[in-house]
Amino acid sequence: LWVPHLLSLHLIVQVKEWHSDFLTELSQIIREEVLASKTILCKEGASSLCSYHILSGRLTSVSTALRWRSEEFTDGMWVGEQSFLGPSRRRNGTIVARMLTRLMVVPADGFRELITRLGLQERFTAFCETHLEKGICGRCGSIGDHFTHVCPFRQVKQASKNKNSRW
Repeated sequence: LWVPHLLSLHLIVQVKEWHSDFLTELSQIIREEVLASKTILCKEGASSLCSYHILSGRLTSVSTALRWRSEEFTDGMWVGEQSFLGPSRRRNGTIVARMLTRLMVVPADGFRELITRLGLQERFTAFCETHLEKGICGRCGSIGDHFTHVCPFRQVKQASKNKNSRW
């Protein structure tokens, strides 16, 4: 059920190559969440506790650092993928559902605990240090090439300055 969605993020594909039980065990900690339109998923600056894969729907990320700008995320994309990299990660923007949205939720602490339990911590850390400084992209799933905010698939829209609400 979850495996095809998990494999859309190349970081997970890489870890899968290191241990044959990784995907099966990761699938056991995943849950599904459904958000109504205009529901806030997470707020800018909050701890990054989970990574989300959009099964269906649309999310918008708004950042105070990017005044009047928003980024759209749609089916098949990830948000919060940085949470896999460490517990000190913070949300770069407030994420809001633009319509009824179904998400696959991967708890970051469960991901990191699984890496440790399978004896992959040292290898994972080394991989992150050598590859992820160049990027991890939730929009297209790539690693080592670019970050989400500069993805070739990025769509940035100007939010209306005349609206009472940014959502």
